[in-house]
Amino acid sequence: MGRRKFQQLKLALFIHTYCGNYLIKKIVTDFQNNPAQAKFEISLLTGATNLKSNLLCEAIFRNKRFHHFLNPNKFIFPKDKLEIPIFLAIEKEIIDISEKGLIEDLLEIDDYRGATLDSAVERAAGNKLAAINDDNDFNIKLSELKKSYLRCYYHVAYRYKLPTIRILPFILRLISP
Repeated sequence: MGRRKFQQLKLALFIHTYCGNYLIKKIVTDFQNNPAQAKFEISLLTGATNLKSNLLCEAIFRNKRFHHFLNPNKFIFPKDKLEIPIFLAIEKEIIDISEKGLIEDLLEIDDYRGATLDSAVERAAGNKLAAINDDNDFNIKLSELKKSYLRCYYHVAYRYKLPTIRILPFILRLISP
């Protein structure tokens, strides 16, 4: 796989993360208010995330989501066929938690970003185990699956250098004036 396809897969993964979702919404809002500021933020964001500027602009301004790069046949590493769907399931749960307002329940905890990730991992793993009826069996398998899911989540984030929910405040400080 060439460097361009790697960048496109990385961007497709970035767009489907909570951080990518949040940053794209912020830049689109800023673009409506001040286009010059939004373009400056994009250049800073491409430097912080090591994404290609032209691909990021397509994703932001043309609402291009690069879904076809999330096809398992296009993945670079063999482990990605297992790990990327887990990563995307966890990120989808983080987005659901934030959109449904469940994050307010987690704000009482000192490390609410960690609590949000933990809740998302638990929900994604629980969705995988939905067919189990025995509570004891479910709890045992859930704790094992949570460890595996968290490991997969961080493997993909590290491999593709994707920002996690813990990194978002630093990126926001970097791109905001």
